[in-house]
Amino acid sequence: MFQTVGDALDNIRQKLDDIPTAGEGFWSDGLIISAIDEACNVISSRAFCLQTEISWNTVAGQYKYTLPTDFLKVISVYYEDIPLNFTGIYSDNYRPTSTGTPSDYYVRFGSLCIVPAPSESGKSVTMEYYQLSPHVTTSSDSISIPARFHFLIPLYCLAVLLPKDTMFNQAAMFMDMFQRRLNEEIIEANQLTISPKYIRRMQL
Repeated sequence: MFQTVGDALDNIRQKLDDIPTAGEGFWSDGLIISAIDEACNVISSRAFCLQTEISWNTVAGQYKYTLPTDFLKVISVYYEDIPLNFTGIYSDNYRPTSTGTPSDYYVRFGSLCIVPAPSESGKSVTMEYYQLSPHVTTSSDSISIPARFHFLIPLYCLAVLLPKDTMFNQAAMFMDMFQRRLNEEIIEANQLTISPKYIRRMQL
C-alpha cells in the first residue's frame, strides 16, 4: 500500500483535510512522520511481523552475547547451524562456569546466554528473531512492516494527531478502531513462523 513514508504522509494529510498550498500545514511533516514511526513500532511489537537474524563469533568461556537494540523475541538459536534448546534459568545454568559445546540458551538482561559456555573461540552463534520496525525520520524512508498492516498506520496516526485540534472523541474512536483491527489482523495472519534455517534443514 505505502512504498515510502511520504506515501503514508500524503494519505494521512488527506484524511486530516490538511493539505497546505505553501509551507507547513496545521500538523507539521515532522509531527506526522513521528506518528508514522510510532505506529510502525507499535504494529511490529504487537504483531511480530518482522524477522531477521544476527550472528556472533564465540569467545571461549563467554556465555553472554549482547542482544541487538531492535530485538523483540527469539525465534531460534543455532550453534554452528545446530539448533539450541530454550531453557529456563536454573542454578545449574545461571552464570555457567563449565565449558563445552553449547546445547541450550536463555535470554536475560539484554543478553543471549548459551550454556554451557563455549569451549572454543571463533564458532558461529546465530539467532533468528522478531525485530522492532526500523525507525523512520524522513519522507523518503521505506515502510518496512508487511503491506497487510499498512491500512492501520493512518488509524493510529489520526488517533495521536487529532488531540492537537482538540478532537478527543474522534481520536479515541480511531484508537479503538486501530486496536480492534490490529487484533483481527494478528489472528488472521496466524503468526506461526517457521525458521528459514529450519526449512533448509528439512530439505536436506
